[in-house]
Amino acid sequence: EIKAKEAAEIAQRVEAALDSTSLFYAHRSGTATPIVLENELVKLTFNTRGGVVKKAELKEYKNQEGNTVILFDEKDSHMQLMIAGKTENINTDDFFFSAENVTDSTVTMRLNASNGAWLDLCYALRPHSYMVDFTVQAHGMSNIFMPSLNSMDIVWNDRARQQEKGYDFESQYSTLTYKIKDEGTEHLNATGNEVEDIEGSLDWIAFKNQFFSWVMIAHQDFTNARLGSEAQKKESGYLKNYTATMKTFFDPTGKESTNMQLLFAPNNYHLLQETNALSSSDKDLELEDLVYLGWPLFKWINRFFIIYIFDWLSSLGLSMGIVLLLLTILV
Repeated sequence: EIKAKEAAEIAQRVEAALDSTSLFYAHRSGTATPIVLENELVKLTFNTRGGVVKKAELKEYKNQEGNTVILFDEKDSHMQLMIAGKTENINTDDFFFSAENVTDSTVTMRLNASNGAWLDLCYALRPHSYMVDFTVQAHGMSNIFMPSLNSMDIVWNDRARQQEKGYDFESQYSTLTYKIKDEGTEHLNATGNEVEDIEGSLDWIAFKNQFFSWVMIAHQDFTNARLGSEAQKKESGYLKNYTATMKTFFDPTGKESTNMQLLFAPNNYHLLQETNALSSSDKDLELEDLVYLGWPLFKWINRFFIIYIFDWLSSLGLSMGIVLLLLTILV
Protein backbone atom coordinates (compact mmCIF):
# COMPACT_ATOMS: atom_id res chain seq x y z
CA GLU A 1 0.00 0.00 0.00
CA ILE A 2 2.87 2.39 0.82
CA LYS A 3 4.60 1.64 -2.49
CA ALA A 4 1.34 2.21 -4.38
CA LYS A 5 0.89 5.52 -2.58
CA GLU A 6 4.45 6.60 -3.39
CA ALA A 7 3.95 5.63 -7.05
CA ALA A 8 0.78 7.69 -7.22
CA GLU A 9 2.53 10.71 -5.70
CA ILE A 10 5.42 10.39 -8.18
CA ALA A 11 2.94 10.15 -11.07
CA GLN A 12 1.21 13.31 -9.85
CA ARG A 13 4.53 15.19 -9.65
CA VAL A 14 5.49 14.03 -13.16
CA GLU A 15 2.12 15.09 -14.51
CA ALA A 16 2.43 18.50 -12.81
CA ALA A 17 5.91 18.96 -14.27
CA LEU A 18 4.64 18.11 -17.76
CA ASP A 19 1.69 20.45 -17.36
CA SER A 20 4.00 23.29 -16.35
CA THR A 21 5.60 23.16 -19.80
CA SER A 22 2.22 23.61 -21.48
CA LEU A 23 1.71 26.76 -23.53
CA PHE A 24 -1.56 27.21 -21.64
CA TYR A 25 -0.37 26.17 -18.17
CA ALA A 26 -1.22 29.55 -16.63
CA HIS A 27 -4.87 29.11 -17.60
CA ARG A 28 -5.47 25.70 -16.07
CA SER A 29 -6.56 27.38 -12.86
CA GLY A 30 -8.48 30.54 -12.16
CA THR A 31 -11.87 31.93 -11.18
CA ALA A 32 -14.98 30.91 -13.07
CA THR A 33 -16.78 34.13 -13.96
CA PRO A 34 -20.29 34.26 -15.46
CA ILE A 35 -20.88 36.55 -18.46
CA VAL A 36 -24.46 37.38 -19.50
CA LEU A 37 -25.65 38.21 -23.02
CA GLU A 38 -29.24 39.38 -23.08
CA ASN A 39 -31.98 40.97 -25.14
CA GLU A 40 -35.74 41.19 -24.62
CA LEU A 41 -36.23 37.54 -25.72
CA VAL A 42 -33.40 35.50 -24.29
CA LYS A 43 -30.84 35.56 -21.48
CA LEU A 44 -27.68 33.52 -21.98
CA THR A 45 -25.06 32.92 -19.30
CA PHE A 46 -21.54 32.03 -20.44
CA ASN A 47 -18.64 31.08 -18.19
CA THR A 48 -14.95 31.81 -18.44
CA ARG A 49 -14.34 28.19 -17.35
CA GLY A 50 -14.55 26.44 -20.71
CA GLY A 51 -15.65 29.57 -22.57
CA VAL A 52 -19.08 28.23 -23.56
CA VAL A 53 -22.74 28.88 -22.77
CA LYS A 54 -23.86 27.33 -19.48
CA LYS A 55 -27.47 28.49 -19.16
CA ALA A 56 -30.27 29.61 -21.50
CA GLU A 57 -33.50 31.33 -20.42
CA LEU A 58 -36.42 32.24 -22.71
CA LYS A 59 -37.82 35.35 -21.10
CA GLU A 60 -41.27 35.42 -22.74
CA TYR A 61 -42.24 31.85 -21.79
CA LYS A 62 -43.29 30.23 -18.52
CA ASN A 63 -42.92 26.64 -17.32
CA GLN A 64 -45.48 24.59 -15.38
CA GLU A 65 -44.56 26.38 -12.14
CA GLY A 66 -45.07 29.77 -13.75
CA ASN A 67 -41.35 30.58 -13.82
CA THR A 68 -39.28 31.67 -16.82
CA VAL A 69 -38.45 28.73 -19.07
CA ILE A 70 -34.88 27.56 -18.59
CA LEU A 71 -33.81 25.38 -21.50
CA PHE A 72 -30.76 24.15 -19.59
CA ASP A 73 -28.17 25.12 -17.02
CA GLU A 74 -24.73 23.75 -16.20
CA LYS A 75 -26.23 20.74 -14.41
CA ASP A 76 -28.04 19.67 -17.58
CA SER A 77 -25.77 20.56 -20.44
CA HIS A 78 -22.14 20.40 -21.48
CA MET A 79 -20.25 21.45 -24.60
CA GLN A 80 -16.53 21.40 -25.34
CA LEU A 81 -14.29 22.00 -28.33
CA MET A 82 -11.16 19.93 -28.91
CA ILE A 83 -8.28 20.73 -31.27
CA ALA A 84 -5.33 18.38 -31.77
CA GLY A 85 -1.89 20.02 -31.41
CA LYS A 86 1.65 18.85 -32.18
CA THR A 87 2.66 18.33 -28.55
CA GLU A 88 -0.56 18.95 -26.65
CA ASN A 89 -4.26 19.04 -27.38
CA ILE A 90 -6.55 21.96 -26.63
CA ASN A 91 -9.69 20.94 -24.78
CA THR A 92 -11.70 24.03 -23.88
CA ASP A 93 -13.00 22.28 -20.76
CA ASP A 94 -9.52 22.37 -19.23
CA PHE A 95 -8.99 26.12 -19.31
CA PHE A 96 -10.08 29.43 -17.85
CA PHE A 97 -10.59 32.00 -20.62
CA SER A 98 -10.39 35.77 -20.30
CA ALA A 99 -13.53 37.69 -21.29
CA GLU A 100 -12.82 40.42 -23.86
CA ASN A 101 -15.05 42.88 -25.76
CA VAL A 102 -17.89 42.38 -23.30
CA THR A 103 -21.20 44.14 -23.97
CA ASP A 104 -24.84 43.21 -23.41
CA SER A 105 -24.76 41.29 -26.69
CA THR A 106 -21.12 40.31 -27.32
CA VAL A 107 -18.23 38.55 -25.64
CA THR A 108 -14.92 37.13 -26.83
CA MET A 109 -13.59 34.24 -24.76
CA ARG A 110 -9.80 34.33 -25.23
CA LEU A 111 -7.29 31.61 -24.40
CA ASN A 112 -3.77 33.07 -24.37
CA ALA A 113 -0.68 30.95 -24.94
CA SER A 114 2.67 31.68 -23.31
CA ASN A 115 4.28 32.27 -26.74
CA GLY A 116 1.99 35.23 -27.49
CA ALA A 117 -0.56 33.30 -29.58
CA TRP A 118 -4.23 33.03 -28.66
CA LEU A 119 -7.51 31.33 -29.51
CA ASP A 120 -10.78 33.30 -29.65
CA LEU A 121 -14.33 32.04 -29.17
CA CYS A 122 -16.51 34.99 -30.25
CA TYR A 123 -20.22 35.26 -29.48
CA ALA A 124 -22.69 37.91 -30.71
CA LEU A 125 -26.38 37.80 -29.79
CA ARG A 126 -28.49 39.20 -32.63
CA PRO A 127 -30.89 42.05 -31.64
CA HIS A 128 -34.55 41.08 -31.24
CA SER A 129 -33.61 37.47 -31.95
CA TYR A 130 -32.89 34.07 -30.45
CA MET A 131 -29.81 33.63 -32.66
CA VAL A 132 -26.16 33.87 -31.60
CA ASP A 133 -23.29 34.16 -34.08
CA PHE A 134 -20.40 31.98 -32.93
CA THR A 135 -16.90 31.96 -34.45
CA VAL A 136 -13.66 30.22 -33.49
CA GLN A 137 -10.37 31.65 -34.74
CA ALA A 138 -6.68 31.03 -34.05
CA HIS A 139 -4.15 33.88 -33.89
CA GLY A 140 -0.44 33.18 -34.31
CA MET A 141 -0.92 29.50 -33.55
CA SER A 142 0.45 27.93 -36.75
CA ASN A 143 3.44 26.41 -34.93
CA ILE A 144 1.18 24.75 -32.38
CA PHE A 145 -0.76 22.68 -34.93
CA MET A 146 0.19 20.32 -37.73
CA PRO A 147 -0.07 22.01 -41.17
CA SER A 148 -2.42 19.22 -42.29
CA LEU A 149 -4.93 19.95 -39.52
CA ASN A 150 -8.26 21.10 -40.97
CA SER A 151 -10.90 20.23 -38.38
CA MET A 152 -11.78 20.35 -34.72
CA ASP A 153 -14.00 18.09 -32.63
CA ILE A 154 -17.13 19.10 -30.76
CA VAL A 155 -18.63 17.09 -27.89
CA TRP A 156 -22.12 18.19 -26.86
CA ASN A 157 -24.70 16.71 -24.55
CA ASP A 158 -27.88 17.91 -22.91
CA ARG A 159 -30.66 16.50 -20.76
CA ALA A 160 -33.87 17.97 -22.16
CA ARG A 161 -36.00 19.34 -19.34
CA GLN A 162 -39.65 18.47 -18.92
CA GLN A 163 -41.46 21.81 -19.24
CA GLU A 164 -45.10 20.64 -18.92
CA LYS A 165 -46.90 18.26 -16.54
CA GLY A 166 -47.70 15.57 -19.12
CA TYR A 167 -44.51 13.51 -19.55
CA ASP A 168 -45.74 11.04 -22.19
CA PHE A 169 -47.07 13.53 -24.73
CA GLU A 170 -44.15 15.93 -24.33
CA SER A 171 -41.61 13.11 -24.60
CA GLN A 172 -43.26 11.81 -27.77
CA TYR A 173 -42.54 15.10 -29.54
CA SER A 174 -39.02 15.54 -28.14
CA THR A 175 -36.47 14.34 -30.66
CA LEU A 176 -32.85 14.88 -31.62
CA THR A 177 -33.31 16.35 -35.10
CA TYR A 178 -30.70 17.07 -37.76
CA LYS A 179 -30.60 18.53 -41.27
CA ILE A 180 -28.65 16.72 -43.95
CA LYS A 181 -26.72 19.03 -46.27
CA ASP A 182 -28.68 19.80 -49.47
CA GLU A 183 -31.49 17.55 -48.23
CA GLY A 184 -34.22 17.54 -45.61
CA THR A 185 -34.34 16.78 -41.89
CA GLU A 186 -34.25 13.49 -40.03
CA HIS A 187 -34.58 12.60 -36.36
CA LEU A 188 -33.71 9.83 -33.96
CA ASN A 189 -36.31 7.53 -32.41
CA ALA A 190 -38.73 9.59 -30.31
CA THR A 191 -40.02 6.70 -28.20
CA GLY A 192 -36.89 4.63 -27.54
CA ASN A 193 -33.13 4.81 -27.28
CA GLU A 194 -31.00 5.16 -30.40
CA VAL A 195 -27.41 5.91 -31.45
CA GLU A 196 -26.67 6.69 -35.09
CA ASP A 197 -23.49 7.40 -37.04
CA ILE A 198 -24.14 9.87 -39.85
CA GLU A 199 -22.10 9.30 -43.00
CA GLY A 200 -22.87 12.56 -44.82
CA SER A 201 -22.45 16.24 -43.94
CA LEU A 202 -24.97 18.08 -41.76
CA ASP A 203 -26.09 21.72 -41.73
CA TRP A 204 -27.37 21.64 -38.16
CA ILE A 205 -28.18 19.50 -35.15
CA ALA A 206 -31.03 20.30 -32.76
CA PHE A 207 -31.68 19.10 -29.23
CA LYS A 208 -35.44 19.51 -29.33
CA ASN A 209 -38.25 19.08 -26.86
CA GLN A 210 -41.90 19.56 -27.73
CA PHE A 211 -41.92 23.34 -27.40
CA PHE A 212 -38.32 24.56 -27.56
CA SER A 213 -35.05 23.75 -29.33
CA TRP A 214 -31.34 24.35 -28.89
CA VAL A 215 -29.72 24.24 -32.33
CA MET A 216 -26.05 24.22 -33.38
CA ILE A 217 -25.54 25.38 -36.97
CA ALA A 218 -22.30 24.76 -38.89
CA HIS A 219 -21.80 26.91 -41.95
CA GLN A 220 -18.77 24.81 -42.92
CA ASP A 221 -20.74 21.61 -42.18
CA PHE A 222 -20.68 19.01 -39.43
CA THR A 223 -19.05 15.72 -40.41
CA ASN A 224 -18.39 12.34 -38.76
CA ALA A 225 -21.38 12.91 -36.51
CA ARG A 226 -22.41 10.36 -33.92
CA LEU A 227 -25.80 11.17 -32.41
CA GLY A 228 -27.58 9.60 -29.46
CA SER A 229 -30.90 9.88 -27.66
CA GLU A 230 -31.83 8.11 -24.43
CA ALA A 231 -35.26 8.37 -22.81
CA GLN A 232 -35.26 9.51 -19.18
CA LYS A 233 -37.46 8.09 -16.46
CA LYS A 234 -40.76 9.65 -15.47
CA GLU A 235 -40.57 11.85 -12.39
CA SER A 236 -36.91 12.62 -13.18
CA GLY A 237 -37.81 16.08 -14.48
CA TYR A 238 -36.16 15.26 -17.82
CA LEU A 239 -37.36 13.86 -21.13
CA LYS A 240 -34.29 12.75 -23.08
CA ASN A 241 -30.52 12.64 -22.71
CA TYR A 242 -29.10 13.87 -26.02
CA THR A 243 -25.49 13.41 -27.12
CA ALA A 244 -23.64 14.55 -30.23
CA THR A 245 -20.00 14.28 -31.27
CA MET A 246 -18.93 15.74 -34.61
CA LYS A 247 -16.20 17.51 -36.52
CA THR A 248 -16.24 20.87 -38.24
CA PHE A 249 -13.78 23.03 -40.16
CA PHE A 250 -10.80 24.65 -38.40
CA ASP A 251 -7.99 26.69 -39.96
CA PRO A 252 -4.78 26.44 -37.86
CA THR A 253 -3.29 29.48 -39.65
CA GLY A 254 -6.15 31.69 -38.49
CA LYS A 255 -6.73 33.11 -41.96
CA GLU A 256 -10.29 31.79 -41.92
CA SER A 257 -12.58 31.48 -38.92
CA THR A 258 -14.85 28.59 -38.04
CA ASN A 259 -18.38 29.95 -38.50
CA MET A 260 -21.27 28.58 -36.50
CA GLN A 261 -24.51 29.86 -35.01
CA LEU A 262 -26.43 28.88 -31.89
CA LEU A 263 -30.21 29.11 -31.65
CA PHE A 264 -32.25 28.94 -28.43
CA ALA A 265 -35.85 29.29 -29.56
CA PRO A 266 -39.48 28.21 -29.26
CA ASN A 267 -40.69 25.77 -31.89
CA ASN A 268 -42.83 28.41 -33.58
CA TYR A 269 -43.23 27.71 -37.29
CA HIS A 270 -43.39 31.30 -38.52
CA LEU A 271 -40.68 32.52 -36.15
CA LEU A 272 -38.35 29.78 -37.36
CA GLN A 273 -39.14 30.65 -40.97
CA GLU A 274 -38.15 34.25 -40.28
CA THR A 275 -35.00 33.11 -38.44
CA ASN A 276 -33.76 31.45 -41.64
CA ALA A 277 -32.99 34.96 -42.93
CA LEU A 278 -30.38 35.34 -40.15
CA SER A 279 -28.21 32.60 -41.61
CA SER A 280 -24.62 33.86 -41.76
CA SER A 281 -24.00 31.95 -45.00
CA ASP A 282 -25.97 31.25 -48.15
CA LYS A 283 -27.41 28.07 -46.67
CA ASP A 284 -31.19 27.69 -46.54
CA LEU A 285 -31.45 26.38 -43.01
CA GLU A 286 -35.11 25.29 -43.20
CA LEU A 287 -35.41 25.63 -39.44
CA GLU A 288 -39.21 25.52 -39.66
CA ASP A 289 -38.84 21.76 -40.18
CA LEU A 290 -38.30 21.52 -36.42
CA VAL A 291 -42.10 21.82 -36.22
CA TYR A 292 -43.59 18.47 -37.19
CA LEU A 293 -46.70 19.00 -39.30
CA GLY A 294 -47.73 15.40 -39.90
CA TRP A 295 -48.50 13.40 -43.03
CA PRO A 296 -48.86 15.24 -46.40
CA LEU A 297 -52.63 15.96 -46.26
CA PHE A 298 -52.53 17.01 -42.60
CA LYS A 299 -49.31 18.92 -43.18
CA TRP A 300 -51.07 21.43 -45.44
CA ILE A 301 -54.04 21.78 -43.07
CA ASN A 302 -51.68 22.31 -40.15
CA ARG A 303 -49.49 24.77 -42.04
CA PHE A 304 -52.26 27.07 -43.30
CA PHE A 305 -54.91 26.69 -40.58
CA ILE A 306 -53.85 25.06 -37.31
CA ILE A 307 -50.59 27.00 -36.93
CA TYR A 308 -52.37 30.35 -37.19
CA ILE A 309 -54.83 29.35 -34.46
CA PHE A 310 -51.95 28.07 -32.34
CA ASP A 311 -50.06 31.36 -32.76
CA TRP A 312 -53.15 33.35 -31.80
CA LEU A 313 -53.78 31.28 -28.66
CA SER A 314 -50.10 31.49 -27.70
CA SER A 315 -50.23 35.29 -28.01
CA LEU A 316 -52.82 35.37 -25.20
CA GLY A 317 -50.11 34.44 -22.67
CA LEU A 318 -51.57 31.03 -21.81
CA SER A 319 -49.45 28.04 -20.81
CA MET A 320 -48.68 25.55 -23.55
CA GLY A 321 -50.88 22.91 -21.90
CA ILE A 322 -53.93 25.21 -22.00
CA VAL A 323 -53.12 26.27 -25.57
CA LEU A 324 -53.07 22.64 -26.71
CA LEU A 325 -56.29 21.87 -24.84
CA LEU A 326 -58.15 24.81 -26.43
CA LEU A 327 -56.72 23.97 -29.84
CA THR A 328 -57.95 20.40 -29.53
CA ILE A 329 -61.45 21.58 -28.60
CA LEU A 330 -61.55 24.08 -31.51
CA VAL A 331 -60.42 21.51 -34.05
